[in-house]
Amino acid sequence: GNIYAVGTSMGGFLANRLASNSNEATLPIKGIVTIAAELFKTPLRSGPGDINSNQPNNNNESTNHLGVSVLNIMGTDDYLVPYEGGIPSSPLVFNGDTNFEFYSALDSMRVWSDYNGCDTNNPIIGGDGIRSSRNTGGF
Repeated sequence: GNIYAVGTSMGGFLANRLASNSNEATLPIKGIVTIAAELFKTPLRSGPGDINSNQPNNNNESTNHLGVSVLNIMGTDDYLVPYEGGIPSSPLVFNGDTNFEFYSALDSMRVWSDYNGCDTNNPIIGGDGIRSSRNTGGF
């Protein structure tokens, strides 16, 4: 079946993580909506178990690779999860643990676009300056 994940802040990080670990056999995540959450740049993996990738990767066998639809909503003035990425400066984020670094909002979308096989060389730019990418691959 189709499984979708939606989350705000820490829930958005969880949605990213679930989708980063998606595969046809065990975790068929088809889409996520994240608010105030980006992908982790580092570390690539964290936590116990098999579902510990912090980024999607294309190393899965093609039969297990799922395309994931992604809607990421970020504020440019968010001081807890900075739009430009980096290491969180607030002790409120991960209890001040500086081992976690965020991709910027745009780089997070580039990682997902690459994973999904989208054409990142020709972004669609709206009148408001918002950049997006469209995939017509059928997922």
